[in-house]
Amino acid sequence: MVGLALVSEDGLHRFYAERDPLPPSPSDFVRMHVYPLLDWGHAALRDADFTTELRRFLRSVASPYVLFDFPNDGVLLKHALEGFHLRQAIRQTCGDVPAR
Repeated sequence: MVGLALVSEDGLHRFYAERDPLPPSPSDFVRMHVYPLLDWGHAALRDADFTTELRRFLRSVASPYVLFDFPNDGVLLKHALEGFHLRQAIRQTCGDVPAR
């Protein structure tokens, strides 16, 4: 996963984050078409911060329901919610996982 953008149905709540550092071996498509679109600024978050902010965002929205257009996006969302490959001790500091 390189980044994630979520917007509530009413458009009032938004989440956008990019991973910092970016994955070490992106596909050619990602390197050529996705990387140039990234903010590279305040949205670039370390994995623990990314997971913390994502969990916080989803907990702030009543009954979050996430739609995606590619099946792997759901897998990647779950991976981010679970804390990527962070150690258990670090994942526990990222706040509660939102109810599903």
